[in-house]
Amino acid sequence: MKLKIRDALEGLAFSTPAFLLLFFVLFFPFVYVIYISFFTKYFGYEAVFSGLRNYIEIAKDPLFYYSLYISTLYTSISVVLKLILGLAFAMLLSQEFRGRSVVRAIAVIPWGIPLFVVAALFFWFFDYNLGLANIILKALFGVKIFWLGPDYVIPSIIYVNVWKGIPFFMVNFLGALQTVPKSLYEAAEIDGANAWHRFRYITVPGIKYVMLIVCLLSTIWTFGEFDTIFFLTRGGPGYITHIIPIYIYFQAFSRFDIGMAAAVSVLTVPIFLALISVILWALRR
Repeated sequence: MKLKIRDALEGLAFSTPAFLLLFFVLFFPFVYVIYISFFTKYFGYEAVFSGLRNYIEIAKDPLFYYSLYISTLYTSISVVLKLILGLAFAMLLSQEFRGRSVVRAIAVIPWGIPLFVVAALFFWFFDYNLGLANIILKALFGVKIFWLGPDYVIPSIIYVNVWKGIPFFMVNFLGALQTVPKSLYEAAEIDGANAWHRFRYITVPGIKYVMLIVCLLSTIWTFGEFDTIFFLTRGGPGYITHIIPIYIYFQAFSRFDIGMAAAVSVLTVPIFLALISVILWALRR
């Protein structure tokens, strides 16, 4: 009994610093954001309790609903494209061919580039006069496009996110594919199963859990992405790319209304909890 108590105390002593770190880094700021969301708080002024005023103002703001819509659209399309293309590249790079290791190393490069560098690269790439995209279009078809203009800015930022995020999907899927027994494919081929049936009934079930977790992480990261879109468009033209993180930034650093920014942040939490619940439900099936 004494030995068990001593082991428990030792475990508590070793784990306490980690719990304290999580408390001060995650839990305490989260609780403070909830607390300040019930106050009217501007930079340089004392916080004044206002109850649900911030939440009521947000509920009346059409820009909030548009930001929520455009964030959902941007996230959904980006994650679906990354899932499809990441799986396709993973299956391609899982095959034996000469120079495979070199191709794998090159394919991972976009994931390792910092976001602000990605934004700078694509700001030049999409430039109307000097951008590589329009140089190619001009040479092939004699046309040029305002990639960051009102008509094409949403597809453009989706393209940037997909280009940056495919390697994350690809690497995880590539690792998961290595765990699927090759004997299953051989047996299915002997039984007359074609490539589609082998993919549907062996590959997908074999990597299903990895797919769900990767999609969950990518959805959370994409929905909360700020850097690339802000550097490329500043939420524009107009409010076209005014996603939720930029809406929060606008409330905090343009209107200097910390209470409103905190309230918007709190309102996004149920969205993430719903996503996590769906993934956990799927994992238990």
